[in-house]
Amino acid sequence: MSPPGDNVRIQRGEPNDEICNMFLLKMKDYALSMPEGKTPKGPAIGSDDSARPIELPQGSVFLYAAIGPEDAPIAAGSVALVPLHSTFPHFKGLPNGLETVGEVKCMIVLEEHQQKGIALKLMRAIEEIAKDELGWKYIAVETWWSMKAAQVLYEKAGYRRKGPWGAYVSADSCCYEKWLQ
Repeated sequence: MSPPGDNVRIQRGEPNDEICNMFLLKMKDYALSMPEGKTPKGPAIGSDDSARPIELPQGSVFLYAAIGPEDAPIAAGSVALVPLHSTFPHFKGLPNGLETVGEVKCMIVLEEHQQKGIALKLMRAIEEIAKDELGWKYIAVETWWSMKAAQVLYEKAGYRRKGPWGAYVSADSCCYEKWLQ
């Protein structure tokens, strides 16, 4: 029997295409479904306009996990890597001396595909692209204190907790960082 996640293929998608938008809307729906008081407030969260797509900025990388047969794959999860340039106000609190770093965004594994190693495979793939293809040395990610599974994932993937940065100064934000070797 194959270990969980063995039939997972990590695919590169186009930012803001149909598959990307499907996952971005799933993220938004998830945030909107959280109990009152558990949903962090921020841009793209807390709006009930779930039909409006969230757009990833130019230069972003979008990956998704496909499972099942190659001729009829099922999209099981996704992650995006967004470039942050040192000239952006959102860069405040990130390491000095780096021109561009990556921010992990829109990480989701659909509920029926969780606990199969998909999220860790997506993180490893996005790190490889950041380091080998884009030449970035550092990745940051923000999640919410209420998202315990996300915190476990980032720590398992070698991310360390860091103080708030950029726009993530609210009490809801839990920030992580990783230097790529």
